[in-house]
Amino acid sequence: MMGASHAITGAAGWLVLTGPLAAAVGIHADPQLQIIGALTTAGAALISDWDHPRATIAYALPPITNVLAAGIRAIAGGHRQGTHSLLAVVAFTALTAALTPLRITLDGQTYAIGQGIVAA
Repeated sequence: MMGASHAITGAAGWLVLTGPLAAAVGIHADPQLQIIGALTTAGAALISDWDHPRATIAYALPPITNVLAAGIRAIAGGHRQGTHSLLAVVAFTALTAALTPLRITLDGQTYAIGQGIVAA
C-alpha cells in the first residue's frame, strides 16, 4: 500500500466511525471534529510505513524523521515487519502521546514533536 492509500484508509476509517456508525447509536460528531479527525488519522495512518526509507513520513520533518525511519527499520526488521502489528500501534500511540508536549525550534519555527509525527 502506498502513502496515499494509507492516508485515505485512515481518514475513511475516522469518517465512518464518527459519521454513519456514530449516528446509528445516537452520537452526532461536530463537522469540524470530523474534518480535524480525518486529517489527523490520515497522517497517523502513515506511521505503519515509517520503516521504509522512501515513505512520506520519513521526510515529514527532516532530518529528525529520516533518522527515526532508519532506526525504526532496523528495530522492526525491515519493511512490513514490526510496524505492521498491534504492538506497533500501541507503541506509536504511546510515543506520540509522550512527545506531544515537547517543542523544537528550527529556523525560527516552533514545532510540536508529537503533532509533527501525527501530521506527517
